[in-house]
Amino acid sequence: MYSGSQSAPSEPFVVSQCSPSPDGFLTLGCLTSGFLPAESLRFSWTDGSGGAVSDAVQYPAVQTRDGKFTAVSHVRVQQEQWKAKTVTCRVEHPAGNRNKDITVGANSPPTIRLLECGQSIMCIIEDFYPEALSIKWKKNDREVRGQDWKATENDSGSYRALSILEDSFAPSRSGTRYTCEVTHGGHAYRENLLSRANSPPNIRLEGFGQSIMCVIEDFYPKPLSIRWKKNNREVRDWKSIENDSGSYTAVSVLDENLASSSPGTKYTCEVTHGGKTYTKDLSPRGEFSLKINPPQAKDLFINQRAVLECVLTGDIQKAVEGATVSWTIGGRNPATRDVRVGGVTQAGSAFTKTSTLILEESVWFSGAEVICSTSVDQRTTSDKISVKRGGQRPSIIIYKPDKTVSDSDSVSLVCEVSSSDHADVYVMWRENGGQYLEANSMTTIIKKDNTLIVLSYLTVTGQQYNSAEITCAVKDANIQNDFQPRTSSPSKTNSPPTIRLVEFGQTIMCIIEDFYPKSLRIKWKKDDREVQGRDWKTTENDSGSYRAVSVLEAKLASSSPGTKYTCEATHRGRTYSENLSSKVQSSLKINPPQSKDLFLNRKAVIECVLSGDSRKEVEGATVSWTVGGRNPATRDVDVGGVTQAGSAFIKTSTLTLEESIWFSGAEVICSTSVDQRTISDKISVKRGGQRPSIIIYKPDKTVSDSDSVSLVCEVSSSDHADVYVMWRENGGQYLEANSMTTIIKKDNTLIVLSYLTVTGQQYNSAEITCAVKDANIQNDFQPRTSSPSKTNSPPTIRLVEFGQTIMCIIEDFYPKSLRIKWKKDDREVQGRDWKTTENDSGSYRAVSVLEAKLASSSPGTKYTCEATHRGRTYSENLSSKVQSSLKINPPQSKDLFLNRKAVIECVLSGDSRKEVEGATVSWTVGGRNPATRDVDVGGVTQAGSAFIKTSTLTLEESIWFSGAEVICSTSVDQRTISDKISVKRGGQRPSIIIYKPDKSVSDSDSVSLACEVSSSDHANVYVMWQVNGANSPPTIRLVEFGQSVMCIIEDFYPKSLRIKWKKDDREVQGRDWKTTENDSGSYRAVSVLEANLASSSPGTKYTCEVTHRGRTYSENLSSKVQSSLKINPPQAKGLFINKKAVIECVLSGDSRKEVEGATVSWTVGGRSPATRDVRVGGVTQAGSAFTKTSTLTLEESTWFSGAEVICYTSVDQRTISDKISVKRGGQRPSIIIYKPDKTVSDSDSVSLVCEVSSSDHADVYVMWRENGGQYLEANSMTTIIKKDNTLIVLSYLTVTGQQYNSAELTCAVKDANIQNDFQPRTSSPSKTNSPPKIRLVEFGQSIMCIIEDFYPKPLSIKWKKNDREVRGRDWKTTENDSGSYRKVSVLDDNMTSLSPGTKYICEVTHGGKTYTKDLSPRAQFSLKIHPPQAKELFINKKAVMECVITGDNKKQVKEAKVSWVVPSLRKESLNVHDGSVKQAGSSFTKTSTLTLEESMWFSGTEVMCSTSRDQIPTSDKISVKRGGQRPSIMIYKPDKSVSDSDSVSLVCEVSTSDLANAYIMWQVNNDQYREGNSTTTIIKKDNTVIVLSYLTVTGKQYNSEKFACAVKDANMKINNTPTIHTTSMSDLPWPDPGWYVQCDKDPLEEDEFNSLWSTASSFIFLFLFSLLYSTVLCLYKTK
Repeated sequence: MYSGSQSAPSEPFVVSQCSPSPDGFLTLGCLTSGFLPAESLRFSWTDGSGGAVSDAVQYPAVQTRDGKFTAVSHVRVQQEQWKAKTVTCRVEHPAGNRNKDITVGANSPPTIRLLECGQSIMCIIEDFYPEALSIKWKKNDREVRGQDWKATENDSGSYRALSILEDSFAPSRSGTRYTCEVTHGGHAYRENLLSRANSPPNIRLEGFGQSIMCVIEDFYPKPLSIRWKKNNREVRDWKSIENDSGSYTAVSVLDENLASSSPGTKYTCEVTHGGKTYTKDLSPRGEFSLKINPPQAKDLFINQRAVLECVLTGDIQKAVEGATVSWTIGGRNPATRDVRVGGVTQAGSAFTKTSTLILEESVWFSGAEVICSTSVDQRTTSDKISVKRGGQRPSIIIYKPDKTVSDSDSVSLVCEVSSSDHADVYVMWRENGGQYLEANSMTTIIKKDNTLIVLSYLTVTGQQYNSAEITCAVKDANIQNDFQPRTSSPSKTNSPPTIRLVEFGQTIMCIIEDFYPKSLRIKWKKDDREVQGRDWKTTENDSGSYRAVSVLEAKLASSSPGTKYTCEATHRGRTYSENLSSKVQSSLKINPPQSKDLFLNRKAVIECVLSGDSRKEVEGATVSWTVGGRNPATRDVDVGGVTQAGSAFIKTSTLTLEESIWFSGAEVICSTSVDQRTISDKISVKRGGQRPSIIIYKPDKTVSDSDSVSLVCEVSSSDHADVYVMWRENGGQYLEANSMTTIIKKDNTLIVLSYLTVTGQQYNSAEITCAVKDANIQNDFQPRTSSPSKTNSPPTIRLVEFGQTIMCIIEDFYPKSLRIKWKKDDREVQGRDWKTTENDSGSYRAVSVLEAKLASSSPGTKYTCEATHRGRTYSENLSSKVQSSLKINPPQSKDLFLNRKAVIECVLSGDSRKEVEGATVSWTVGGRNPATRDVDVGGVTQAGSAFIKTSTLTLEESIWFSGAEVICSTSVDQRTISDKISVKRGGQRPSIIIYKPDKSVSDSDSVSLACEVSSSDHANVYVMWQVNGANSPPTIRLVEFGQSVMCIIEDFYPKSLRIKWKKDDREVQGRDWKTTENDSGSYRAVSVLEANLASSSPGTKYTCEVTHRGRTYSENLSSKVQSSLKINPPQAKGLFINKKAVIECVLSGDSRKEVEGATVSWTVGGRSPATRDVRVGGVTQAGSAFTKTSTLTLEESTWFSGAEVICYTSVDQRTISDKISVKRGGQRPSIIIYKPDKTVSDSDSVSLVCEVSSSDHADVYVMWRENGGQYLEANSMTTIIKKDNTLIVLSYLTVTGQQYNSAELTCAVKDANIQNDFQPRTSSPSKTNSPPKIRLVEFGQSIMCIIEDFYPKPLSIKWKKNDREVRGRDWKTTENDSGSYRKVSVLDDNMTSLSPGTKYICEVTHGGKTYTKDLSPRAQFSLKIHPPQAKELFINKKAVMECVITGDNKKQVKEAKVSWVVPSLRKESLNVHDGSVKQAGSSFTKTSTLTLEESMWFSGTEVMCSTSRDQIPTSDKISVKRGGQRPSIMIYKPDKSVSDSDSVSLVCEVSTSDLANAYIMWQVNNDQYREGNSTTTIIKKDNTVIVLSYLTVTGKQYNSEKFACAVKDANMKINNTPTIHTTSMSDLPWPDPGWYVQCDKDPLEEDEFNSLWSTASSFIFLFLFSLLYSTVLCLYKTK
């Protein structure tokens, strides 16, 4: 008996068959879902009086992914008996009952659409029932006569009718109204259409490759002339085509070598229309664009992920390579693991770089806006996307045979889903209302009017077709809350042709598609004069419709400008035509507000600039604004006059907003309408998430009144957040800076450097302030300030919640004296004040903490922090609140170190005890459910008004560190909520800082030391300690900004230091800034040299020389030459003829000496190629550039294996590289050959086209062959990339009629998914005998045998299972466009219950020969390397790595042999130990252990572990991650005396921005290394990672011994000595006891402790530690 929780069924979804079956019965269906348990649900059907309806069927319930069930019932009723009556579906279940009514056979009103067709109007009347209907036409309310067509019945039982009004629009006045009036069921329905007025052209110029396209749009009437000008020289143009709207579009192309154009060259497109002349200009420059490609259906269905690509395209390789692409989802940054960035590729003259973002499908369908952005050449560009809804449900049509089908035949049905603006359509099929079925194949087409066509193909038997109800079901983005799909069933309809014209070479191809019946006639016209084309064979599509192709040899290059080519198709008595043509531009751009207005007037002044090439259009255009969706007041908008810049006309509209509105984040949109087209741009403030930080750099020496002083204000803002900077003198008027520099760091931090030069007299006597306004400004909109002058400054206050505590952070005040008071609901309570610290700017910062016990506070309790400074009081408050959420807490260090387990908590919080108690929490690890013994669920506890339940999952640490994704989920109130977590790796070394007391500590005291580890993106750092400290030498960095060089000297101790500048070994004068103390106790200094870099000779060397403790350190920077490296992919000729992949690496630079001297190196799959495979050419010159080419020749097997090929060199001490590998795409490409369908004489010439279609841009290589002889290159090739990333390659071969008639001509294709023998796939237009090719594919519980490319047609198929014949199901044989045939057979079998090794064979007999293909289902099998642990590295100086094989077949795991590869060591010398097989649930594991010297590990050697199953190899590899710099380390310890009987907690904080490999232990008095008691990892908002290693010792140890925190990392110096930070009781003098209560007194010297060590993160986490161990700590820093 079921004893779990119950869930009620959803409201039933009822459907009715639209038309009755031949026996007069209708089928009614009823579906419900979401219920538990399954066996308790019952359906019943009743009439209007409550009586039971017989003949009902209930189907078994089906379990869905969330563990709940869905069930269906149907009933059959006589239509005539039940017409217009109501039937009720009743669902009964212990958790609740549901009812739903349905009315049988109700009337349906018509829907009407009017379309212009040439000089006629078509009235389309659809979806009406019954059939009776009358139609009337009116012109301006006067009745006119139309021509009605016969009404036809749809598959749904409703009807469709047409009526046409023949009327000449040309003489009609603009605004003539035409009305189609329909009378149906006693009601009148009507639709109107207005005739068009004359419309002037809109012109855009677009550069593509080395050409310019002039696009002229939306003009009426049609006559138009086009002329190009470049120094009064005219060139050719292309034809005009008509839009669906009745207006016209024309295109003209100028072929010009833009790359070699002189700067400022102007190209003009001149258009004459209606007696007027319009022009548009374009001057080539560096162009960049950013585009997001929408997710594909494949990922959404198979992986339940939305995969989005952001493609950056530009014509400057260096700029594209250097650009950093960032993402936001609903305003938040995605996890690093969800983003992947590819390398730069070249297509023609354009360079592209792609960043890929992976989302959960629930996030995509929620409608969250996804934004991709980058900054190129100080220009920020972005694109955004969200699920496209379209506004209405798509239409659905099913195509089926129009002839009788016997039961033994097979039938192909096509479901066509059409949407005007929709990217999310998902299609499946159904038979007799049963299980959903996937289509055999899908095709997506995007038409010129942006209509999206999705074709889903299903093949069924004749018996199924004749007896079953087959339904096409569609889900789309406008689906209702019950998520029931729309459906449609097959129908027999005629189909008109659709026509597309494609230009390739000097030829035009007319592609005519989707028409039925087959009969069709094609005619070509050139300027309305008939010309002769060549028709190719008409082919039948799988849907039963037809496709034809005709080619016109047009010699486009010699055509006169304005020549028009028309393809005219006559089908079923009607004529359809299409012309060739092109497009144009006009633009609108919003400029952001300037700092000056925000500071001086407290206004945001935003400019909207409209540009165009027609003064009349720009003058006449009205610019409108919206702010947060509303129109601004008229007084806030000002419109300027039209100005001219070159051939462009500009008009600017200015909007003035209150700064409070701008900083609120309201979206501002500017829009206008030009030539009946609306264009717009939008802007809003960028927040970033937190307030920016401000540092002012100033001289550290005395300045005389006659000197000039340069001050730099550095503003650092996360996530590109907007900041506005100005200066002030003595609180007077705001001043603009002399110059500004903006730097965007790799972590998306925005650095703004504002540079102000003042006189020495101003600097010495005035108060100079840097003021910053930002997007997170407070309600009073006062800027944050920082001043190099020590003048009065009021405090700013922030309150931060962490755990049960509130932290009050008081910043940027001067002088130091300050008093802090806490209040709880206006009642004073006691807090704890921490040390006041001095900022680099000279202002101060204080922190106070209140232990508030927030969980037990009543909702709405108000906490206030009140600060009194210079007689004035400032305050900030925070109110307690309740949350409802699900949250995973990461594993704690204690369990990982002591038990080698990762213990993860999933905490469900809510304000309803009943909901929290009833919710079931479930886990998955790497997509699998964990063992029951590893999960523990606690009871419900109460904290204030919140109720909490915790589920705990315990994992082996090896599983946690393998990177497996852990997901926790539950369902509350029929809503599923979840959270997920996985280990975060990072990528560069963390920084480490240790904090310790700055006063003496007695032996009886306890001391808290904190080690702060900071990382931009890393959660896995292992920390231990060691004793002994030392002096610290400086590290030096040189940075260019503007025309200056900045020397940054960091991490040195003691403070004394001297700086000297040299230019080519000659001493020059720099300017030194103030030396500041870091939180770690080390120091930092900056010196600037005004170098005038722009006028420096190439190779000029600038040196910054630093003398510290008697030793000299230096770093230099040289002005550089420009250089680049690019790999060109292999050509088809080498792959086919020589079976080699020949790859070129081209080095380009502007210095012949550098290019000649550079050595180009290669690696293939991480290894260097043989010397004989590399050839290097000489240096050649093109303009001012010098190039050298290195050629690498590979076996084709190596290239097609997917090995990554890297080419690299070193120029001017800089390493540059490029890489390439074959693009697979996922499946073999399809091949179609187009050929004539008429007799060809031997004297004719014949054009053959081989169309190769490849998914996901997969690489294909195409050549031709005659009679199996030498491979031939095509006459020309055209590449087309469709919006769904399908790559179409058209290879064009012209042969004589004699060759065509007598020879076998073959199109051969090699691709990235080629088989081991590397034989190309072929397709031939010659009808010669061709053997079949066989592929076996698993799908669900079935196997599909696909037999392709055979001729002639007769063929037989037989299935075998372990050599025993079994019965399969054969589908219809279809003819390919190439004349060969294709057939499919399906074997239905239960694959999941098979014995391992079961073999299935598809046996095909063709032309008297037998061909076979077999498939054996495989067991699961994987291999993973785990990284070394800290303990072995410290104690044994060994790196111990584990290679774990996991599989669900014990025999296979046991027999698998593991081998290790370490490149510099012989295999027999490796220290390897293999373990036995162990079982965990249904999985079996075997572990092999490799032990290396730590020097080998830290050298960066790549270690690979591999094994083989069924002769298929699998491997994993690992190497140490360097990061780039040493970590910083800090130790926190108590600042009060500790008695010998007490226990003391020390914390080692290791900090890094990007670290993957840090190994940490502790040491006491130089004894053996020991592990810490626990480790905690914290990730800050700016992606910095802090790792805290916690060591508890006795008071006696603390008072008498020395402690060290030791960190080993990949950037260690010689002998692999760890980084060590030490502390002890005796390091510093004892503090004045009065300091604890008199916060305004500082008993120590001001310069001794003026660092910024007390950051908010360290306070937060140290205080958490004090709560954990019931010890209140007052903290100091350790030098």
